[in-house]
Amino acid sequence: MRFWLIDVGNTFTKIAEVAEVNQRDKARKGGIGKVERIPTSVFGVSAMERVVRRKAGDVCVFCSVVPWARECIEQFFGNVSELNWKEDIGIGFDYPRPETLGADRLANAIACKVFYRVPAIIVSVGTAATFDILDAEGNFCGGAIAPGIELLADALYERTALLKRVSPVEDCRVVGKSTEEAIQAGVTIGFRGLVREIVNSIIEEKFSGVRPFVLGGGGGIRYVSRGMGIFDAIEQELVLHGLYAYARRRFGSLLD
Repeated sequence: MRFWLIDVGNTFTKIAEVAEVNQRDKARKGGIGKVERIPTSVFGVSAMERVVRRKAGDVCVFCSVVPWARECIEQFFGNVSELNWKEDIGIGFDYPRPETLGADRLANAIACKVFYRVPAIIVSVGTAATFDILDAEGNFCGGAIAPGIELLADALYERTALLKRVSPVEDCRVVGKSTEEAIQAGVTIGFRGLVREIVNSIIEEKFSGVRPFVLGGGGGIRYVSRGMGIFDAIEQELVLHGLYAYARRRFGSLLD
């Protein structure tokens, strides 16, 4: 029996096989094999056939922010387990309506508690940027949601007549010498300011100024992590690690 992990995001879907690892690695961060990325706009059975070497009895553990994905995954694998807040996932909730939480936020919280530590602020940057809070007992306490950095860049292009589409960069100077450089500066440095201000505000409001563990995740975290000095750890594939931790809790020794 083999296990596959699938994170269906708004922009990209990530697929990885659970890799064979030793006991130390299981305790540290989880056994995640090579990660394949598929644009969610083309995700489906045919796309999975190109990257998944499926065998009889394979199990898929997944989470999705896209409602139609479950049907595709069930059709391809047959035996699936979707991350669900109603199950024993290892975290509690100090949150009035946990059923409204995105499954990616749940997976991030699980990964943080299992492989890092609490209390914590989890900053995940993708299509959206989420800022989630775990208390000292590992309960999900709420958070904030903002546009992701690429969404900010796209908005300038889509809502103006003359500005071109510009991709964010990991490093730039604040004084741009062209329109492209000016947009990159405004988007990149401005987004870093957004992240810093939200994190600092959470620390003041929720933790009375005492800094908790700050964990960064998501594909866009690379644009803000450099030189900011606010992150204690970075893991771009944080959702997949959370799915791995959930799979171990759900299936136990079957993963060994």
